[in-house]
Amino acid sequence: MTVAFDAASGRLRIDQLRFDRFLAWANGDTSPGPDLDELRQAGAIFQDDIHPVLAPSMRVVAEYLCQLRIDLIDDHGDEKSGDGWISPEGAVLLLDLPDGMRQLHAMPAEMLPAAIARVTRLGPRPVPGAESLHLTRDVFEGLLAAKPEDRQLAADRLALDTAEAALTELVARLVAGPWRRWTVSVAWYTPQGEPASRNLQVLDTDRGMCLCEVSGVNAALLPTNATGVWRRLTALLPDDVEGA
Repeated sequence: MTVAFDAASGRLRIDQLRFDRFLAWANGDTSPGPDLDELRQAGAIFQDDIHPVLAPSMRVVAEYLCQLRIDLIDDHGDEKSGDGWISPEGAVLLLDLPDGMRQLHAMPAEMLPAAIARVTRLGPRPVPGAESLHLTRDVFEGLLAAKPEDRQLAADRLALDTAEAALTELVARLVAGPWRRWTVSVAWYTPQGEPASRNLQVLDTDRGMCLCEVSGVNAALLPTNATGVWRRLTALLPDDVEGA
């Protein structure tokens, strides 16, 4: 069995295909299928209904006001991701597990930034100087390539002054690793029905963190600290969702 449900914590371990099937069933799709049998055996479906502990989470997913996406990649090119939904009833995250499965976590909406901080391992780091690093988008992407030799080629294209010791050290760390880049994106519709979105992209190394800003063919790395990232993180949600 690939599905596991813990009624005490409300956590559901499931693969993406079965989660999609579960959500469709919860929304009224009555087509039979082996996926539902596994959900019943795990206890996620109880007496032909969603288990009472899971029901609020599935309502959030079905009736969300705001969607969220977390993407993480490291210097080896390993990727992890998570999806999220926020509604007046709370917030739900569906996060990748190392074995290819995903795990459902439910929480009050005000706890979502703290949950994201745990997922991204946000914490104290040295501040990599005060100077921002402005570069072209192709050099920026080259510095974050999966192969060290490709990152070195991108670094060689930068003309850093020797006085910019902190930036020089940061670039050297990007070439050698380790580092992680993570992005949190949120999307919603305004009361007028217009699509809206915000995102936060952070480059995290043991020598410090930078906010990543990309616009057209240009990019910038802006030195920051955990407090600065936290403030940005807590400002991602739209006010109408926060106040719902």
